[in-house]
Amino acid sequence: MGFFRRSPKRGRRDAPRDPEFSFFSADEGARFRAQVREAFAEQGLEVTVYPDMVSDSAGR
Repeated sequence: MGFFRRSPKRGRRDAPRDPEFSFFSADEGARFRAQVREAFAEQGLEVTVYPDMVSDSAGR
């Protein structure tokens, strides 16, 4: 019966929080940044990932 499915388990509430995106745990923040870098790479853009933003060589 699919009415009462549980959502995927996220990081524990007492896990260290990401300093820039506090709604993520530190691990989730690292995975998010890796996925952002990968998404830009798939579009042919090499970016530098900072804690709160990404930037390419043209400063965009």
